[in-house]
Amino acid sequence: MLCTVFGKGHATGKNAVTAEDVLEEPSRNEENVDTQNLGLGVEEADHSISNTEEATNTFTRVLGVDLDIAVKRDKINEELRKLSNFSMIERHRALLAIACDHKMTASFFTLKDKEKEDFVNALHRGDL
Repeated sequence: MLCTVFGKGHATGKNAVTAEDVLEEPSRNEENVDTQNLGLGVEEADHSISNTEEATNTFTRVLGVDLDIAVKRDKINEELRKLSNFSMIERHRALLAIACDHKMTASFFTLKDKEKEDFVNALHRGDL
């Protein structure tokens, strides 16, 4: 509020207010609060927060899976080197096939060494 003050603490003019007017103003504003719309605003904010939390949880799950696959993908060649029955070219073909498929990468790491040999042989035969 703008007011012009003249003399000792006296406000004059069209929009002049006294100290009493200023002190009463917050209580006048409180009387006009639309509690129904306020409730709707709180519900909308709660819904937005809920959606944000859900999106964050989904993103975290997906990111976690992607990080897990990336770590496993980095270890595929290390695992393939343990299998002595394959040439370097055969290992590289298997590496490319396994690394390109997230499901295959995840499955490969659930296998024991002998099963990994069978898995790579099946890849080379085109059975997988």
